[in-house]
Amino acid sequence: MAETRSRAFSKLAKDVDATGAILGTALSSSARSDYIQLQQQGTLSVTTGTSRWNASDNLTISEATAYIGEAANSTVRVSINKNGDSVNSLSITSGQLSKSNTNEFTMVTGDYLTVDITSVGTGDSTGSDLGLILKYSFD
Repeated sequence: MAETRSRAFSKLAKDVDATGAILGTALSSSARSDYIQLQQQGTLSVTTGTSRWNASDNLTISEATAYIGEAANSTVRVSINKNGDSVNSLSITSGQLSKSNTNEFTMVTGDYLTVDITSVGTGDSTGSDLGLILKYSFD
């Protein structure tokens, strides 16, 4: 039986479309840090992100967490791209539901992020319902 989990988020700000199925939402938590949430609902497939999340000011991304609602039978890899170049990647290993890291990178006004899914499971166990949360603070 595949593992699943539900997620609830509060203080949703706005939706941003990325790759047609990924929806982005800015989540506010405190005066010091904010969060960006990106989602792709449904069965996962290898995808090159085309829609962009644009930085409105100079900021630092300090933490990234990728999660899936249903575990895959092999590693799900996500690449976070700034201005078209990979700046961070996360690998959710077989049977797991999430992966976090603190690989920090900065953005200046006008920089943009896209998200690629570079690897998924196989057959009927590709994984599903990908989410990505990025923690940032303004410089």
